[in-house]
Amino acid sequence: MLNYDKKQNKKTIIAGGEYGEIFWEIDSERTLSIWGDGDILDVWIGLPPWYPYERGGDAGDPYEIKRIIVKKGVKSIGESAFNGLIHVEEAEIPEGVKKIGDLAFHECIRLKKIDIPSSVCYIGWKCFCECRSLTKITVHPENHDYKDVDGILFDKNDTVLVTYPSCKEEWVYIIPFGIKVIEESAFFCAWDLTAVRIPESVRTICNSAFEECRSLKVVEICEGVEKIGDSVFFCCYGLEEIKLPKSLKEIGDEAFCLCDSLKHVYYGGTKEEWEQISIERTNEPLLNAKIHFEY
Repeated sequence: MLNYDKKQNKKTIIAGGEYGEIFWEIDSERTLSIWGDGDILDVWIGLPPWYPYERGGDAGDPYEIKRIIVKKGVKSIGESAFNGLIHVEEAEIPEGVKKIGDLAFHECIRLKKIDIPSSVCYIGWKCFCECRSLTKITVHPENHDYKDVDGILFDKNDTVLVTYPSCKEEWVYIIPFGIKVIEESAFFCAWDLTAVRIPESVRTICNSAFEECRSLKVVEICEGVEKIGDSVFFCCYGLEEIKLPKSLKEIGDEAFCLCDSLKHVYYGGTKEEWEQISIERTNEPLLNAKIHFEY
């Protein structure tokens, strides 16, 4: 067993132990270090052992975790491993890690940036969702599965937009041509965005893609998009106008729920074609807006 009552390199070790195949410790500088030859376990039930030490509030409690260092030897970061560590500002992921699981860094609301090493071949569902201070994601240029462009995370083939950092300082964003899928929650809480253009290459806008983009006012969706998923523009309170393509076939549940500022919808087809679109429940703001046909 590790001894947590002594000082090591002038740092007091507050807590630590074993967790599956790996070891962990928290020191007096509020750093969570994880090492070993194995995986950080998926969290299905309960919480990882470091969680009781991070909810210290804002009163200077030394147990708040502000930095995560995963050391070489760790092979994967499990699902929800660091989910909800709200004080974390920095995280280091070493070469050798192959998988970052679903929700791994979800709701790390003070995390500012993240570097993805070349070894990572899987980044899970909503991995960086609700990281409201995240300004950029950087991917090692030798990574075979992912890339970044101006701090935005894409798949290596330039067909999937995976994550747009929530705190990226950009007001207008034109999604690159060639992207086919906007991943689930890709733009979640991108509060600075006011306008977005979605190109002709996109076919699917996945669930919650632009949820809680509260400053978003104007959206242009070009011809080619066939489906807008559930809750895509949920809580986009400032959305005033949107252009929808003739190619659109389906609008999911709550796609425009609470978009109460929506005034104008510019649709590429006829009224008869509009009436053929499958529009699911709780989309009253869309249906109550003025529809401009054949625009």
